[in-house]
Amino acid sequence: MEEKKDNRETSNIPSDEELEELLKTIQELEKERRNKQKKGPKRKMIAIEFGGVYHPNIIVHFLFSLILNLSLSYIIIVLFNFASFSTIYTYILFILLYTVLEEFVRYLITFYLLGYVIKSFGFIFFMAYLLLFIFLDQFVIVDSFAFTNEYHIVAFATIFVIIRYVLGTAIRRNFRNRKLR
Repeated sequence: MEEKKDNRETSNIPSDEELEELLKTIQELEKERRNKQKKGPKRKMIAIEFGGVYHPNIIVHFLFSLILNLSLSYIIIVLFNFASFSTIYTYILFILLYTVLEEFVRYLITFYLLGYVIKSFGFIFFMAYLLLFIFLDQFVIVDSFAFTNEYHIVAFATIFVIIRYVLGTAIRRNFRNRKLR
């Protein structure tokens, strides 16, 4: 036995205890690496949320959506002079009707036509929202709210949908990160 120890010492071969200690150290390092991978920063990925909700409670979601639609559409209409309305109450009624119809149409499209939504990259939603604006402008609130011309409806709907999608996605991610929804 003495000769084996001497041979190990002279040939720089680690002892059994040293090997076991080294193995334990490697296992601990592997565990730390796995924990860091789990807790570490996630890869950034572009996610497209079709028909996303702000809150699981339908009333809170609707109110949040209404407030976002009211404020964003008002800013766009005033900034670009896309439409005219007689009173602020007419404007609020227009956006309230739009929001109600939008939520209903979004639910129907998401539930029944999700495959087409994915294939069209959400263009179906844009067309539905554009048709809602045209319908409300031409047939529901005729005299007291009007887009200045037909091109402004398309321009408004395009700007509105794009900005609202970006803001909505940022808000939903913020809520998700803060575990508020």
